[in-house]
Amino acid sequence: MDTRLEVFLAEVKGTLMENRLIRERSTALREESKRARWKALAMHEASVRTCRQGWAGLSWLASGGSDGDDAAALSAESLLEHTRDAIISGKLPPRASYRSWGGPSTRGEDCAICQRSIKRTELAYEVEFANDGASAPILQLHVRCFLTWQRERRKW
Repeated sequence: MDTRLEVFLAEVKGTLMENRLIRERSTALREESKRARWKALAMHEASVRTCRQGWAGLSWLASGGSDGDDAAALSAESLLEHTRDAIISGKLPPRASYRSWGGPSTRGEDCAICQRSIKRTELAYEVEFANDGASAPILQLHVRCFLTWQRERRKW
């Protein structure tokens, strides 16, 4: 055989071998990726189950009071009107907050939207807006009021 042909065939054989190794490694990586994805999904589902079980016993926090002095006492139309008034008056801007967090009410302040007291037994959102370097006020909202504001502000 011609030497050039032998060199060419050796190069082709080497290239074919490299391609086969790359395909095998690619298949192994694909399988590893699938296993990692399924593991991540299982961990996420376990996390969701744990959170639901943990909060299930605290549902009374979200229910509010029974004396008619909370946001649940407002009709949907009245709450919508209060929310729009808060946006129009500038008390709450029609933009996303700088940061917000929720949990059991700690200070027992009035809601920035409905002006009703947020009891210490209720869940509340605290909402902070950036104020050009100055310390921004932190407003407290009932969960229902916060969700209504989130929906309404997107319309502006």
